[in-house]
Amino acid sequence: MKFTAVTFSLPKRGNSEREYEDAAWPATTLSGEFTELRLAVADGATEGSFCRLWAKLLVQAFRRGCFKGRAISESLDPLQRHWLKRVRRPNLPWYIEQTLEVGAFASLTGLTLTSNGLNGGHWTSTSVGDCCLIHFRRDVVGNPSVRIRPHYTFLDSSPMKSAAQFNSRPVLLSSNPSFNDVVASNTVIKSGEWKSGDSFYLMSDALACWFFKHFELDIQRPFAILHKITSRDEFASFTNSQRTETYEGIPWLKNDDMTLIKCTVTANTSCGHRI
Repeated sequence: MKFTAVTFSLPKRGNSEREYEDAAWPATTLSGEFTELRLAVADGATEGSFCRLWAKLLVQAFRRGCFKGRAISESLDPLQRHWLKRVRRPNLPWYIEQTLEVGAFASLTGLTLTSNGLNGGHWTSTSVGDCCLIHFRRDVVGNPSVRIRPHYTFLDSSPMKSAAQFNSRPVLLSSNPSFNDVVASNTVIKSGEWKSGDSFYLMSDALACWFFKHFELDIQRPFAILHKITSRDEFASFTNSQRTETYEGIPWLKNDDMTLIKCTVTANTSCGHRI
């Protein structure tokens, strides 16, 4: 399987890069030939403590294949111990110690792609919370002698299906085991088939909500906008404009950390490897 995966990210308006609390794999760009590929986005919750580190640990664990089906919470113990070891230091202020007791929180969506060695393959997504996966196909239509225009076919999404599903209290994965009792029952597993040329977008919640708002009004528009983004500067320009522009008095895009992974897959008959 040949693939190209590119990640774009941006902190909240007014925040520095150090205050960005999402995480993604790949962190920047990956391109090559593989028989299996894993991608992931995690969105650290602002009300938690050291959520950036927790989000990073989650995407790296998904990359390594540590999570199996709905039994994610059963695989969190080594991550929780590692998180606590990294953040607990001598002589921390009492209020920081209190937040450590509560723990860190993050949502997660991971995607696993496998190749059938011919012209496509299988995909499986695993989600806890409101980071989202979009699967689509881009075709070219029209008369080449007159005009060629892209056409985007929406194939699937997970775990969300509409803008109305986004709220301020999603189920999250926590570094504190006592908060993970409902994780298994709220883990969404989705699977399907991909064909050569298909694309997948993985998004943190604010961008995913933006996508569905636009999709519900104009099916083609969000695909076309995101497809054109090829650099961090373009991603920043898009984000800043959509945080300012409004619809019915509400900004199109919530001021939140932003993460987007764009992945395109094409079949390849030669042998690859896993990542």
